[in-house]
Parts: sequence; C-alpha cells; structure tokens
Amino acid sequence: MVAKVTDLAPLPNWPRLMSPDQAAAYLGMTAETMRKYIPVEPSPYGKRVLYDRAAIDKYLDDVNAGLVPDDWVGKFDGNDKAKGHQAG
Repeated sequence: MVAKVTDLAPLPNWPRLMSPDQAAAYLGMTAETMRKYIPVEPSPYGKRVLYDRAAIDKYLDDVNAGLVPDDWVGKFDGNDKAKGHQAG
C-alpha cells in the first residue's frame, strides 16, 4: 500500500524513496512546480518512478552552499532561461 501525501505530513522522517506527489509535498510545493524548479531526476524502480530524498536534500544543500550557479537560482525570480543542475 502506498502512503498518501496527507498520511506523511505528520512524519518527522520522510521515506527515502518518494513518489512525485510525495516528493513535492516534502518540498512544500506542487509536483508541477517541483518539476519546473527542482532539477533532481527520479529513478525507475520496477514500474514506479521515485525520487530519492537524499538527492533532493543534496541539491538543496548545494543551493544553500552557493554551489549552484546564480543563473539557476535566478530561475526562481522568473528567469526561466537558466540551465538545470543535476544533484548526485
């Protein structure tokens, strides 16, 4: 049985592998917004496609450490010409 996003909200620790909706909820945004601004690619696991929480966290750590080019961070300011960053 797959946990629903609402079931995960009160958890202190999110699962390591998350569905697109779960990963978006983890980030506090919609799945569409996540796909647009968070350049972490999901991986196939059988018939499912899942996001690795560690890869999401690494990307966000890189952003906070200034390791992501300013043009990518500027995408949040409406500059959609920026290139993505691969966490990993």
